[in-house]
Amino acid sequence: MLRLFLQSLVTGVEGIARNKFRAFLTSLGIIFGVASVITMLSIGKGAEKQILDQLKFLGTNNLIIRAVVDQDENKKANETETTGEKETPKFSPGLTRKDGEEIAELFPHVEAVSMETHLPVQAIKGTTTMKVMLVGQSADFQKVNDFTMAKGNFFTAEQLEKAQPVCILGSAIAKRLFYAEDPLNKTIKCGNEWLKIVGVATEKKLSEEQIQSLRLRNFGNDVYIPLKTLLLRFKDRSVTKDEAEFDFGEGNVPANPNYHQLDRIVVKTDDTERLNQLADLLSRYFLRRHNLVEDFEIEVPMHLMRQKEKTQDIFSFVLISIASISLLVGGIGIMNIMLASVMERTREIGIRLAVGATKRDITLLFLGEAVTLSIGGGLLGIFLGFVLSEGISRITEIPTVITLGSVILSFSVAATVGIIFGWYPASQAAKQDPVVSLRYE
Repeated sequence: MLRLFLQSLVTGVEGIARNKFRAFLTSLGIIFGVASVITMLSIGKGAEKQILDQLKFLGTNNLIIRAVVDQDENKKANETETTGEKETPKFSPGLTRKDGEEIAELFPHVEAVSMETHLPVQAIKGTTTMKVMLVGQSADFQKVNDFTMAKGNFFTAEQLEKAQPVCILGSAIAKRLFYAEDPLNKTIKCGNEWLKIVGVATEKKLSEEQIQSLRLRNFGNDVYIPLKTLLLRFKDRSVTKDEAEFDFGEGNVPANPNYHQLDRIVVKTDDTERLNQLADLLSRYFLRRHNLVEDFEIEVPMHLMRQKEKTQDIFSFVLISIASISLLVGGIGIMNIMLASVMERTREIGIRLAVGATKRDITLLFLGEAVTLSIGGGLLGIFLGFVLSEGISRITEIPTVITLGSVILSFSVAATVGIIFGWYPASQAAKQDPVVSLRYE
């Protein structure tokens, strides 16, 4: 049976070769259908990979507590107590180191707590000056972030505890300030302090879209120092509340000073399923400590990523459904052409039946031609799908990932379409009466 079908495929190829242009037009629906399915699946896989990369960067079990300085009028109204005719703002200590330390002690299922404070300064090395962000970090920074070292080592416990003047450079700063040098054990001046370089962070490749959607900075332009070093040697905003940040411009004091000692607290849990529950508990905890002042916000990155992934899955499903219509149209086109071919070759069918061909032989002959058209169109569609995916990735910078599964799926669908829509014309050809067929002109 298999040998007979393969022989029918060879005969089908010969028949298609006699009408190359018609066969090409017949296969167009299959070609574009397969190419569309591969392209849409590659876009979906690319988006999935991008989401997983973001999750890896943010931490799958992390939630982020951010300090909020500027608050809208509705929140300000809720944050004031009326005393006679004068409204007195409620006092809030803001995010502090004590908050982070108590979270680690009081809340269950918390593996690590990372505390950060950011301060923009000027970094100077020789005659080179550049604006950088000083990031004061606590001991658990590495545990909750995807933070690795390209050179040197992370801060020791002694450096963190004794507020030593040491730093780790971001990759971009290291390249700019020490282009042809090894920066380890050298010093740079940040603000009014000299810092010894003990390491260089691994470069993190993030797109502008990722930076904006995740509200990240360009981490390559950061200088990392121990949190106590920043608070004791540079600025502790919980003590000096006169201004929010160093101003590179005219030095004006901002209208809404940043009174938070910390800018961000990242909490890592040992159970992803408890993230939402922990976020709710932390929200109540901070409201109580901050006198009901909502000067913080809590984000659950895993939840945000799942929502984004769900939206992307729906989008991919719609696109694949639309692309599959092309395969359906292609299959109908094959059936129509094969039915027309049966009418054109009625006399040929009669001759084959007269010389001993069985109805199964005739069925396999026409079915072989339909499957050949589908397989040929599928192969061309796979090639076109690779070209389109690569073109979309290069032109629009949308990440695309072509997987073996998407190729096998699209090719299998193309072959199945050929069998399904080729069976009816083949069965009609096999039902021909040989006597009537021989008389057909």
